[in-house]
Amino acid sequence: MKAEDIQFLIELQEELNTQDKLCQADPRFWVIRDYKWVLIPSEYAETYRVYDNEGEDWSLDGFLDYLRDEDSYDDVFEKLEIPDDAVADFDLIDSIVDQINVDSGVHDFEIFGVVDEPFIVQDTMFLTNREAKEHIKSNYYHYTSRVHTYAMTAWRSPQVERLINILQKADFNQLLS
Repeated sequence: MKAEDIQFLIELQEELNTQDKLCQADPRFWVIRDYKWVLIPSEYAETYRVYDNEGEDWSLDGFLDYLRDEDSYDDVFEKLEIPDDAVADFDLIDSIVDQINVDSGVHDFEIFGVVDEPFIVQDTMFLTNREAKEHIKSNYYHYTSRVHTYAMTAWRSPQVERLINILQKADFNQLLS
């Protein structure tokens, strides 16, 4: 084994043994946790989002702002007599969506009930929290603004448990001799 590989193991061991465990049992590893909107029946909705037929989506406030910035929707605001200082609530956005869809003759927009659901990002696994945080910093554009590291335990995984135990307890300095 090369000296640089042994040095890597020594440094990794130090980090594994000194990083915050965040109340997570060994064998511990880190993943990336992010959030996504999941469509659900309206009566169970945490909030609502407006979707267009091209897959774009907006919060109710964001949709109202979008429409205000688009001159092509001025006639909808006039027909529905919506004041400039109107606040985006479900009923207002629902009436706007209905009017746009009637005017266009197709369902350009639709409102859905959603819940903000956490999920573990596929293909992420890190031995240290630091490395997971560096991954987020380097790849932020793949994630939402709420992304964070998440500690997990490889429960009932004897091989992972043994490997982590070796990494935490072996005397790698002895290999340098």
